[in-house]
Amino acid sequence: MDERTLRFLQLKCQRAKQVMYDVSKVVIDQKIDVALLQEPWVYGVEPAGLPGTFRRFRSNSGKAAIIVNNDQMDCMQLNEFTTENAVCSEAEASSAVSSLITVSMTISI
Repeated sequence: MDERTLRFLQLKCQRAKQVMYDVSKVVIDQKIDVALLQEPWVYGVEPAGLPGTFRRFRSNSGKAAIIVNNDQMDCMQLNEFTTENAVCSEAEASSAVSSLITVSMTISI
């Protein structure tokens, strides 16, 4: 992988179909490497409305997702840190290893 800055996007999608299509366009057009999504639109529990070229990691319930759009990043889901509301993935790019975590939370008062 060439030396360049990794680009991230974080977004609460509110389970909206159109938002997922918009996210796909932004990720591709802006060359976003990783998208951290809360409340993505899902089919069952799988994030939907995304190109098949995106790698997807999701929480057990589908409430949170990590989308990777960089084929030069080695990624794997860390199941021991993935729950109903959180997903954790380890990513390696240019010899640097990072943990990627996104959480979806609803707070009731």
